[in-house]
Amino acid sequence: MSEETLATAISFAGLIFALAGGFGWVIRRSDAQFLRLTHRVDEQVRRFDAKIEEQGRRLEGKIEEQGKRLEGKIDEEGRRLDAKIDEQGRRLDAKIDEQGKRLDDRIEEQGRSLGAKIDAQTHELTEVKIAVARLEGPRPHLIPAR
Repeated sequence: MSEETLATAISFAGLIFALAGGFGWVIRRSDAQFLRLTHRVDEQVRRFDAKIEEQGRRLEGKIEEQGKRLEGKIDEEGRRLDAKIDEQGRRLDAKIDEQGKRLDDRIEEQGRSLGAKIDAQTHELTEVKIAVARLEGPRPHLIPAR
């Protein structure tokens, strides 16, 4: 084999090794970059998750606080409304009792008035019966007197 062919073959083999080494270097470098980016993304995700979790805890605390305040207000309003309802019930009971007494008094008054009228009518009827009896005379007996 000639020197030129040998030099070309060695140069070609060197070129192939250089290209393979360069390709390997690029692959290793891109793998290292990829690993660094993966670690950075993972770190960012962990920090983001931690922030979200912290925000969630803070929001839960605020929601619980708001819930407690609203429960307090609802309880207070409920007690206030119960007191109003009780007061209205007492006032209505008093009005109903008052109206019942008035109706009882009126019924009693009407009863006395009707009783007096019935007594007067009974007295008049008795007077009419007496007058009719006087006009008719005594009743006939079963056996006539001879």
